[in-house]
Amino acid sequence: MAQIVAKYPEKIKDWAAVRRELHQHPEISGQEKNTARIISRYLEMFLPERMTRGIGKTGILALFHGNEPGPTTWFRAELDALPIEETDRPYSSQKPGVAHLCGHDGHMTVLLALAQLLYQKPVPKGRIGLLFQPAEETGAGAERMIKSTKLKKLFPDQIFAVHNLPGYPKDTIIIKDGNFTSAVVSLAMRFKGHTAHAAEPDKAVNPGQIILDLWKKAQQLTVLDPGSEKYAIITPVHFRLGSKDYGITPGNGELHLTIRTHTDDRLRKIIDQLTRLAERKADSEGIKFEVDTLQHFPAVINDESCVKMIRSVAEKNKIKTIEKDMPFTWGEDFSRYLNKSRGALIGWGAGENCATLHHPDYDFPDDQINKVAQFFYNLAMRYHG
Repeated sequence: MAQIVAKYPEKIKDWAAVRRELHQHPEISGQEKNTARIISRYLEMFLPERMTRGIGKTGILALFHGNEPGPTTWFRAELDALPIEETDRPYSSQKPGVAHLCGHDGHMTVLLALAQLLYQKPVPKGRIGLLFQPAEETGAGAERMIKSTKLKKLFPDQIFAVHNLPGYPKDTIIIKDGNFTSAVVSLAMRFKGHTAHAAEPDKAVNPGQIILDLWKKAQQLTVLDPGSEKYAIITPVHFRLGSKDYGITPGNGELHLTIRTHTDDRLRKIIDQLTRLAERKADSEGIKFEVDTLQHFPAVINDESCVKMIRSVAEKNKIKTIEKDMPFTWGEDFSRYLNKSRGALIGWGAGENCATLHHPDYDFPDDQINKVAQFFYNLAMRYHG
């Protein structure tokens, strides 16, 4: 970073170099200390009126003020990377088995480029907040940020975020009123009976049949028609029964499922059906049962007035918009902010030939950084001009 600052003391021209610096130093959810330090150093160049660090452990909020009173608008980016080995490239991750394969390095860089625009030409009214959030991939970061006392009384009138979307043309915005992403949760269901000799399975309390019954029930509840009110994707992601000891009838086991639905209500109903079935069968067999709810992402519900503003700004700046019919099947903890403030999550095309998110070949398209930052600046001016 020092070389870039020395070359551009007041203006960074090569945002691709910044993004690639972040790409080389990824950190998984909850461990983003160095990433936060890098972001802080860049933000300091653009003289925010206030910068709060350590929100929800490693989060940052930088505030840029206008000269007159007005509303508060935030833009959010994510700090964390994924525990995946990436394909080799000139600026590959320097941490084996960890890489920015969801584009969060690009999202962070977009907000840094936006900080420069706000420094060069501040908004006339109100406040703009740039929020850098940890642990989006696990669904824990936004909730930690919101619960932090450091954000008390600072919440905005509206909040926006972007996610790059491979498979869509570059220079396009993907939008939708209402449900933009699915409600997602993972269930870890654990069962404990007792073992017996494999020659006497009737003397064991074996949870194997319960786990199989739950697996079948998950298949029955899976409805892949996206137009159905009962739409649900239930994916068994982990299964364990007993041990690799062939003289022992298993006495314990577990089943982990990830559930995706269009609505939070449908998600709650499926969780209830599965847990009630597990409780009933475990009780009848004398098996101890416990369940943990992990990585919960409520559905992102975009505010219609905010989406309308996005459409208006896109039209004025001749940016093509693509209207999404159904919610995306992935989850996003940006939904947590929308429970407190109005706002919207949008998609931005990463290219039709761009490798899919979380794929080892994926890489954020650097030529889109300035374009997304400029769009966010134009959006901010509509609220603060």
